[in-house]
Amino acid sequence: AEGESSDIDLRVNEMLRADVLDGEGAYTMNVSEIALAAVGFDLKLCAVKVYGLDSILSLDDLLEPISPRVLKSSVHFETLSIAFIVEASLDSGDTKQMSISYDLQDIIAQVDMATALDLDHLQSIKLGSIFEIDRIVPCAIGGIKELIFSAINFQINNIGNPVIEGDFSNHQDLQVVVDEFFGIYRSDVIKAVPSLLDSSIRDMLNAIIPSLLESSSQHCTPPTGYSASSIDLIDFRDLFLSAEMASSFGASGISPYGDLFRTLYEVMQQNFSETR
Repeated sequence: AEGESSDIDLRVNEMLRADVLDGEGAYTMNVSEIALAAVGFDLKLCAVKVYGLDSILSLDDLLEPISPRVLKSSVHFETLSIAFIVEASLDSGDTKQMSISYDLQDIIAQVDMATALDLDHLQSIKLGSIFEIDRIVPCAIGGIKELIFSAINFQINNIGNPVIEGDFSNHQDLQVVVDEFFGIYRSDVIKAVPSLLDSSIRDMLNAIIPSLLESSSQHCTPPTGYSASSIDLIDFRDLFLSAEMASSFGASGISPYGDLFRTLYEVMQQNFSETR
């Protein structure tokens, strides 16, 4: 499947901003403290922040089945920025915090989801619950017994030079050491970033998945205008026609059966009236 246009902000980006990223648009990973001692100061890695997770340009091969229970999707990010938050403690007693960040461009992630669907649940869904097209997915989600992001493999095609931000005006040696340290280990950083993103982002997504599934499945309800107890027989005018047209033909005109059958009716008419 071809990706979505980059001119459109994808819904998944909005979901990431609402449920995953902080006010700065970052996802913060707390890491085990890594210290480096030098003459006149100590350096300590405090956290790693990832920016740009909401810059998804396209979702390709969406939910492509690659095994009985695994669905694969390819996610194309416009840009990611990974920032290492470092704390510098000077011999004078001052403490300075700096950020060493790398810009990553043209990133593609293959996302594998292990999924288990409960067939009994799907068979028990009442037809009235899917009268509205936008309720089909929530009803199907209610049948998910398990959904785990089993792997996220990042392919990074370009990585920029480190950008160091912080107050170094009173300690030039600190700037020199940081430049040299991250210059020496730049290749190691490039190799480590995909694994770091894979494990941390997978853990984060797997932690929020249960609440997202529960919230979505609660929308599996019949349309508000539909009541099985008050309707004995289907009125085809309300079932197949728009609310306005159904009303003009003497029906209720409140779309009590939702839009699913109306949409299917329109598709059927178009297909049957086509010439070949």
